[in-house]
Amino acid sequence: MKLNEHIKEHIILGIQRLWRKNGTSIYYNGGKVGIGTTNPKKELHVVGVSSEATPATGVTNGIVIDDADYPILNLLSNSSTGVGGIFFGDTDNPQPGRIEYLNSVDGMRFLTNSSIKMFIAGSGQVGIGTTGPSNILHVSSGTIPLRVDASGTKAITATLLTLPVTEPVYGGTGSFLGDPTMWMNINVSGTNYKLPLYT
Repeated sequence: MKLNEHIKEHIILGIQRLWRKNGTSIYYNGGKVGIGTTNPKKELHVVGVSSEATPATGVTNGIVIDDADYPILNLLSNSSTGVGGIFFGDTDNPQPGRIEYLNSVDGMRFLTNSSIKMFIAGSGQVGIGTTGPSNILHVSSGTIPLRVDASGTKAITATLLTLPVTEPVYGGTGSFLGDPTMWMNINVSGTNYKLPLYT
């Protein structure tokens, strides 16, 4: 018993030398912490099945979750209406950028500058500028919704046009499938082309 008590005392003293107590919290600021590894490469390095791959270069601080096959960061909510997420921010604003998963609708939203910019519904429909996409890709914008820039002066811009459109330019073969729902105006290096769209 005396030997066991002696060993226990040394273990406790060793832990106390590493970890310090502050109220109801403990902390350690003498180096890196490894779980499942004796050679932590970042401030917190968690290793599952032995892997210990080299973390990203140029990143001095951070958390590494390391596994040979399937490293996972699992955010669990205790409610079917809960929201899980990752927040990005700074000293001025702790959360201007966010990735959030809404369990109530099984949808995911992406925020920049503290506002929702993109939403993926549980059905797989993607909304840009809208949180209620009604098609596979639903873009809602008060300006030009699509722009593709090639090198040099080969700039390509596309704008949805309201009906009716007179004298459309159609560069393909075959015939139209009746009247299109709308037209897309495509400007290539200053020349406008109109593409029929059907829904």
